[in-house]
Amino acid sequence: MNIRALRPRASPAAALLAAALLAPACSRPEPAPPEPAHIPAASPKPDPAPGAPGTIEGTIHLTGQAPPPLPVSVPPDLTRVCGEKLESPRAVVGPGGGLSEVVAWVSGVPGPLSAAPAPPAIDQRGCAFRPRVVAAAQGTEVQVINSDPLLHNVRTAAGSTRPFNTAMPITGMKVPMPLSTSPGVTRLTCDVHPWMTAFIQTFDHPYFGVSDASGRFTIRGVPAGKASLRFWHPFLGERGAEVEVPAGGVAQPRIDWPAP
Repeated sequence: MNIRALRPRASPAAALLAAALLAPACSRPEPAPPEPAHIPAASPKPDPAPGAPGTIEGTIHLTGQAPPPLPVSVPPDLTRVCGEKLESPRAVVGPGGGLSEVVAWVSGVPGPLSAAPAPPAIDQRGCAFRPRVVAAAQGTEVQVINSDPLLHNVRTAAGSTRPFNTAMPITGMKVPMPLSTSPGVTRLTCDVHPWMTAFIQTFDHPYFGVSDASGRFTIRGVPAGKASLRFWHPFLGERGAEVEVPAGGVAQPRIDWPAP
C-alpha cells in the first residue's frame, strides 16, 4: 500500500493562514499614524482704519520750586470745620513734580459736545472747593454740594453769562448750577468765606481734560494728525505744545512747565 497517498491535502486557505502565523513580526504592516488635529491660525489684529481718532495721554511737570501758598486767616469759630491752619496753594504739585489743576485742550478742532466728558461735582468741604479747577462743555451744568456743617453761599463772579448766587445752609445740600453757554473761564467764590475760589472752563468742543494729582491728563477721540495743545492754570498762566496723534493710537507728550 502506498502510505503517501493516505495523507490529507491542506486547503489553500489553511496554507495562507499558516504562512501568516509563521511570518516574522517585522514583516507585518504598521498601523497608519493618526492625522494631526487641525488648529486654526490666530487671525492677525486688524490695523486701525486710516484717520481713526486717537488719544492723548500726557503728563505735566513743574520744573523748579513751586510758589508758596497763600495764607488764610481762619476765624476762631470756624476752626472746628476748617482747621486751625488753612492754606490756598497757588500750585498743587504731586510726586515727581506732577502739576495738577491744569486744563488741557486741543485748539482749533470742532467736535460734537455730546462726546465731551461729564464734569465732576464741586464739593464744599473743609472750607474749600474740591476740585478747584473743572472743565466742561458749554451749556451743560455742574452739581454743587455742601458737605460742611455750616452756611456757604456760592456765587459766580461779575460778568458771567449765566449768573449764579445761591445760599447753601444745609449739610449735604446739592444744587445744579448751569454753566456758561460760550467758551471761557467762570470764577466761583463763597460770599461767607472769601478765600474759597474755584474755576470752571467751558468749551465748544469735546477735546479737553484736567490734570490729576500726578500731573496726568487724558483727551479721547482726537482726530489723527498734528494737534495744537493748549494749557491753562489759574495762577501760572497759559502754555502750548504741538503733538502728533496716531490713527487709533496714543500720543504721550511730556510737558515741562517752568516755575515762576
